[in-house]
Amino acid sequence: MSGLRGPIFASLTIRTRTLVIFSIIVAATVCALLTIPHALAAPIVSDNFNDNSLDTTKWGTTLFSGFTNTSLGLNETSSRLEIGPLLQNTSGSNYRGVRTVSTYTFSGAYAYVELVQAAASNTAGDAMFTIGNDVDNYYRIYESAGSLIGLKKIAGTKTTLFTITYNSTNHRFLRIRNDSGNVYMDTAPGTSGVPGTWTQQYTETWNSSISTSSIIFELKGGTFQSETNAPGTVIFDNFEVASNGTPAPTVTAISPTSGSTSGGTSVTITGTGFSSGATVTLGGTSATSVTVVSSTSITATTPAHSAGTVNVVVTNTDTQSGTLSNGFTYSAPSETVLVADNFDDNSLDTTKWGTTLFSGFTNTSLGLNETSNQLAIGPLLQSTSGSNYRGVRTNSTYNFSGAYAYVELVQAPASNTAADAMFTIGNDVDNYYRIYASAGSLIGLKKIAGTKTTLFTTTYNSTNHRFLRIRNDSGSLYMDTAPGSSGMPGTWTQQYTETWNSSISTSSIIFELKAGTSQSETNAPGTIIFDNFHAATPGSSSSGTVLKMVTANLQHGESTDESFHYDSQANLITSTSDLVAAQEVSEGDIPNWDSAFSNGGFTKVIFREHYLATGDGNAIWARSTLSVVQTYEHDLANGSSNVGYDGSTDIRRSVVAAKFSFNSKQFYVVDVHLCPSICRDNSGTTESVQRVAQINDLLSWINSTLTGSLPIYIMGDLNTTTDTPKQPSGFQFDLFTSAGFSDQWQTGLTNSVAEANWGDRDSDSVADMPLGTNTRTHDGRRIDFILYKANNGSITLNKISVPDGRATCPQSLTTGGNYKQCPNVTQLWDLPEDQGVRLSDHNWIFIELGF
Repeated sequence: MSGLRGPIFASLTIRTRTLVIFSIIVAATVCALLTIPHALAAPIVSDNFNDNSLDTTKWGTTLFSGFTNTSLGLNETSSRLEIGPLLQNTSGSNYRGVRTVSTYTFSGAYAYVELVQAAASNTAGDAMFTIGNDVDNYYRIYESAGSLIGLKKIAGTKTTLFTITYNSTNHRFLRIRNDSGNVYMDTAPGTSGVPGTWTQQYTETWNSSISTSSIIFELKGGTFQSETNAPGTVIFDNFEVASNGTPAPTVTAISPTSGSTSGGTSVTITGTGFSSGATVTLGGTSATSVTVVSSTSITATTPAHSAGTVNVVVTNTDTQSGTLSNGFTYSAPSETVLVADNFDDNSLDTTKWGTTLFSGFTNTSLGLNETSNQLAIGPLLQSTSGSNYRGVRTNSTYNFSGAYAYVELVQAPASNTAADAMFTIGNDVDNYYRIYASAGSLIGLKKIAGTKTTLFTTTYNSTNHRFLRIRNDSGSLYMDTAPGSSGMPGTWTQQYTETWNSSISTSSIIFELKAGTSQSETNAPGTIIFDNFHAATPGSSSSGTVLKMVTANLQHGESTDESFHYDSQANLITSTSDLVAAQEVSEGDIPNWDSAFSNGGFTKVIFREHYLATGDGNAIWARSTLSVVQTYEHDLANGSSNVGYDGSTDIRRSVVAAKFSFNSKQFYVVDVHLCPSICRDNSGTTESVQRVAQINDLLSWINSTLTGSLPIYIMGDLNTTTDTPKQPSGFQFDLFTSAGFSDQWQTGLTNSVAEANWGDRDSDSVADMPLGTNTRTHDGRRIDFILYKANNGSITLNKISVPDGRATCPQSLTTGGNYKQCPNVTQLWDLPEDQGVRLSDHNWIFIELGF
């Protein structure tokens, strides 16, 4: 067969042409037929398939590169182009798809498409992207039998150009381009319908048999032989053709013009020539959540960056860029100083400090002087028995919630003595936290109701432990050390963390610096020197009002020692957050939870059990500072069965949601717990048709019910990781990203606002929790998520964290497997999580948002 089948096709050009002046009537007619020259507009032809109705002004359904089988499904649905299901057990050539109605000049141009779903890799089914003139002359990139293949057909003869193993992530976008007389075949990953960095797979001189003056573009899927296995459905999205010769973009303004060094500021960039897939950098660091609104407007979220003024750069996919010099200013967030003293006036400031110690007796015979711009205590006593300490403590008490305090230990006591240099914060002699140097060791300690407990012991190093810090963050205690230079701390190293003990009230903290001896010392202990004391509450990493939320699988109130602690779970949440999206809550739990949360100022917003048979459900509690506008609930679809692969376990799930108003902004919170491992397709796979059905129904329900284009947060236990596969290809998590939701943990990592501050309890010199995509929330996986879709709103991510929820183990850790274990823990995972009792078998995710 040669030539084109079907109707006569118009021929258009994407090159700039000089038009001969016709009469007004003729000119109007010509303008109605021609595209705008591409030097003035981009792209030339594109389709994101979002209107769910095939645009017949762009596409025809009679394929140009082979025969068409109209019995195959061809639908623009779910904002994508779907072809199939492809035929099984059917011989012969059976293809269907779309091709452009018009032809285009392709000199110095490119075309790409997103391959959302290829044919099943255990078949020879094809997903093909073709550009050319007719059935005998074209270039093609296609996926078949698990391979990605480049091909050309010249005068009816096919030649394979490259073959590589197909990767659904790295080969998400396929591109063919003409540049300087050469053909290039490229691939790229993608997110939110936008290609990432392109990788060249093949290039050669463009074959003159394929005329660039009349190119047709085609997307098709099908089979050429009988397939024993089901090939599945081929899905395309986000097709675009544009000229490489598009003028470089220009950047004329950014709003706002300043933001925090922590990043997370939502900005709008204006200019000209912005094309789909454009990227944005500020000071050389990539922005996130980049959306090309139009050729003159881009919205984005700033990355973290050091303080100062930086350039704003927009780069199109053709690598051309525009720069707004010194367009954005980064400013360090201000902090609230509680009390500070650099001891530089050589006279003790009695408005700040008293000399009667709060943590023990005071021996006023010891020297205590602010001298040489430092605080000196001593010389400490030698050959004198008993308790002999002196120092300073703050006259006032301070609110230490979310705050930190540090001091420089310039000179510790002689290491051949048991004399002490102590930094203490607390309420009274019976309730405090302390870091101190003694006998060559650095020690962390707490005293609760009069009982002392050692938290950590390490060899004291006068360089690395120059600064000592105690802080409260998200309901946890942290003890840190740092080297120092010129009176400023260097990089902090965490020595210990645990849940903050409620016996030490953060609302009335006293700070104390003291030194002394507790026994008779044969050797001279020397003089202790402190300097540069500082206590403060960190500034918010963005302007505006802050909202804190947490997603928490409560495990019905059961801790990992199999005892129940409704009050402790609720206390941790209400002391650190404004809203909780909770999973594993049953009808029988509700009275306990309502009582526990009400004690912390929370009220139940909505609760729903999945089904009575499961004894499990989701609930949202929140403070009155959030106004509840409306609540929603929905039973999710489960595929063909309501039970798991064992034939008996009920896997049905429901979802609850609420629309909130906070600081004059409205947004949605969706609380969901998807079906667990029992809803896998079988015991030998992690694939789950039932969970995929639940995800698809969840997203469809959100799209149809949570209206108004408001920001949406999905919070919960998804029981899937970002790389859990789905049939016929790709990952279950791709369904969320394809729907426009971003993983806030990944955003936090990208913007350097993610934290997983866990200690090293087994002293193996490895942090007990990694900070990265491998941060764990349950067993060895990250299956709990906070997902975000901005829609037409904008909420700033200030911080996201997975804090250490382990209590101190009252006994020595025992060897049980790959990791040491606390004997009190009975729900064991053979992970560092086993080194202390946790309030739940899930590690909760806390998020701080800027409104």
